[in-house]
Amino acid sequence: MNLELLLSFLGKLEKLKCMPRHSWTSSGRQESVAEHSWRLAAIIYLLKDELKGYDIEKMLAMALFHDLSEIKHGDIPGFDKTDADVKNEKKALADISKEYNQLGIGNIINTIDDFDGQFSKEAQLVKALDKLEAVIQHNEADIKTWIDREYGLNLSYGFEECQIENTIADFRKLVKEKTMEKIHNQNPRI
Repeated sequence: MNLELLLSFLGKLEKLKCMPRHSWTSSGRQESVAEHSWRLAAIIYLLKDELKGYDIEKMLAMALFHDLSEIKHGDIPGFDKTDADVKNEKKALADISKEYNQLGIGNIINTIDDFDGQFSKEAQLVKALDKLEAVIQHNEADIKTWIDREYGLNLSYGFEECQIENTIADFRKLVKEKTMEKIHNQNPRI
């Protein structure tokens, strides 16, 4: 393995630690892309015994690398993403793949393509959990960080996708209950 190239790639990945997301943490700062990806991977790992018949290693790779293209263009919330943004993300992935081809990151790129295209049951489940993690993070943040559209969005975001597995559907229902409690107890507009 080319260790210089590996070190360079790790330097690229470090940018995800610095890249803010739309979500905020409970401590009052913006969450980073890397923090979101890490917790998504943690959710998958903690649920692995409930996910019989799924390729957990593939799902963990999806969780860790699904936002890799954000190294180049940053995080764009799903509700603001345009076709041009998607095109830019694909170009960023192609550039990263070309630059680090000798590391054998083709498998990572294929995994991201699967996630983006929602081709496998693993991709569909990771997408559901990706959305669920975002809602959990919103619930943990101060409600003052929410924008108007998030009051309704956090009740429904990923709800349909989470129906893929009973445990995940139940988890989404629990998170919805917590969202409703938060809105009822902390909404400054009530």
